[in-house]
Order: sequence, then structure tokens, then C-alpha cells
Amino acid sequence: MKILLVYASKTGTTAVCAAKLADYINEEVSVICLDADPFPDPAAFDVILMGSPLYAGKVLKTFRNYLHKYREILLEKPVALFTCGASPPDEALACLETEVGEAFWEHADPVKHFGGEVKMEKQNILLRFMMRHLQKRQPFQSKIDDAAIISFAERINQMGAEKEGVSHET
Repeated sequence: MKILLVYASKTGTTAVCAAKLADYINEEVSVICLDADPFPDPAAFDVILMGSPLYAGKVLKTFRNYLHKYREILLEKPVALFTCGASPPDEALACLETEVGEAFWEHADPVKHFGGEVKMEKQNILLRFMMRHLQKRQPFQSKIDDAAIISFAERINQMGAEKEGVSHET
């Protein structure tokens, strides 16, 4: 089973989560940051894993551009989505659902939030100011959720085992 893991990352947290995820998957995984030019074509892969952080409830532009460019191919293949960030999981997943649209959201399995780390030193001055102000109202949950990453990987491994079972039976 050929697996493509594409991700967008601004401060490096999503890159860390993508690397951890790839380590937990029993198959070979091609891990590519969406800063790559040109974007990797998902047509040659059996399963596509996609991840992005959320900023103000929005995925990064490179993630959105990849999703739109390859939407038709992605809707024909198994796709799994993850997001990273300091928002609570329910809130983050609701934002991700809005960002990817209903058809893509219903197609994707699994979909998880991996938590995140607030790296204030990597933010611009305006974002640091806004984040400090927001933290006074609702503290950020700054922690990568390894259990969510493992659970996500287990589902991908299960998909691989199911595919192996089908190919051995035919």
C-alpha cells in the first residue's frame, strides 16, 4: 500500500506530528511538506493523509490549494485528515469541517485533532499580541496528543491489513 502524507506547517508543530504519524504506520510513507513545488500528485498513491494547523479557524493556504487542485482525485481514494493547534479538539474539528466542505469531510476517515504547541517566538508581533489577549479569556491547550496520533495510525494500519486480506483472497 503506497501512502502519501502531505502537510502544511507554519511553526513546525504539524511537521513534528506528521513525522510521529509516519513512524507509527506499518507501511512506507512518503512524507511531503506542501511547501514543495510542484505539489506531489496523489494519483500514484493508494491512501492520502493530509494535515494542517489551524490559524483563526482556517487551514493554511497551501493545504487549501492542494485540496482544491486535486479534489477529484482525492474523492476517489481513501483520505484521512488531521489538524494541529491549541484549540480544543471539538472546536478544531468543526473548523476543519467548514474548511474542507461537507463532501470531503464525509469522505475522509479517520479525522483527528493532534493538539499542538503554542510557539510564541515563531509568531509575528500582531499574532503574538492577539494570542496573549485571547489566552486571558481561554487558555490554550499546548500539548501534542500522542494518543490521537497513535489512534489515527492504527486506523491507517487497519486499512492496510484489510487491503492485504483482500489481495490474498483474490
